[in-house]
This record gives sequence, structure tokens and C-alpha cells, in this order.
Amino acid sequence: MANHYHRLRVGQNARPDPQQHDKRLVAKVLARLQQVLVPLDYGVWTPVDLEQAAIDQARGDGAAHARTLQAPAASKPGQPAQALRVRFQPAGHILGSAYIEFKYQGQIIVFSGDLGAPYAPLLPAPKAPWRADYLVLESTCGDSLHEQRRSRQRRLQRVIERALRNAGTVLIPAFSIGRTQELLYELESIIQ
Repeated sequence: MANHYHRLRVGQNARPDPQQHDKRLVAKVLARLQQVLVPLDYGVWTPVDLEQAAIDQARGDGAAHARTLQAPAASKPGQPAQALRVRFQPAGHILGSAYIEFKYQGQIIVFSGDLGAPYAPLLPAPKAPWRADYLVLESTCGDSLHEQRRSRQRRLQRVIERALRNAGTVLIPAFSIGRTQELLYELESIIQ
């Protein structure tokens, strides 16, 4: 059987190495991301060049989106108040999460997915928008009252201690990154 396996591997050497293909694919994706991503700081209004965006869209030039955002230092003095501006603010949901504010023609439009709860042990609290004329918000748990962190941790500790006494198992469904991070933090606190 080993000889048969060896012959198969030798015969496959004529095909391209999948790992090399994967490396080239990853390099291509990273190069594309560098073309289209523009790093922006939290809390800074950044102008969007709508004329350039329209030109790029008409050309079908998806890689040119980076040109439509101008660095704050490069914004033109005396730019009209009607210009589109964008600003990211911390959402406090998971590390690096943000909600986005658009300012256009005197109106502010806020878009957000999940927002984090205040007093999270690992993340800063979300920063509430100062104003929103229009708000588009994900609301999976928007009408839920969540248990306070301390009582939730005490309840978790009681369940774990009971399972240990009974030589049992604790099965914890972890459906999201943020909840899993907090759960691991709370388990560490219980162990200490």
C-alpha cells in the first residue's frame, strides 16, 4: 500500500502545487485589498470626492475607490458644506468594530451593526452619536434586557461548580466572537 501511495504522489508532482497556488491567491487578494482599502482614524470627518467616485463608477474602476477618500490633511480649504463626509466611531461590539456616520447637505446618517454594551471587560463602551437625522441600525437583540455581568458570572460559576461536584460536563453554545471573548474572560476570572 505504501508503494502505491508513493506512486500516486510521484504522479501528482506534474500538477501545480496547491500550496503555491494558495500563496499566489492570498498575495493577489492582499494586493487588491491594498488598492481599495483606505485606513481612517476613529472620530475624524473625512471628505469623499463624489466627482471622482462618479468617474470611477462610470469606468467600472472598482480599484479606484481609494481615490475617492481624501486624507483629512489633504482636504481643500473652503470646501463647500454640501460635500459628503464620512466618520467612523467605536461601536464597542468586538475589537475594531465601528459604526459609520455620513454628513451630507446638513444631514447626518448613521449606519451600524451590533453595538457593544457599556462596561464590557475587554472593550471600550460604544460612543453614542452626537446626532442622527437618519439611523439605520441592526436590532437582533434591541428589545432584550440582558442579565447584568456580575449576576451572569455568579450563575456561570454555580453551574461549573455543580458540574465539577457531579463529574458532569458543561456545554456552552458560543455563537458569536464577542460573547465567546467575554465568556473566556469570565471563566478566567472564576478560575482566579
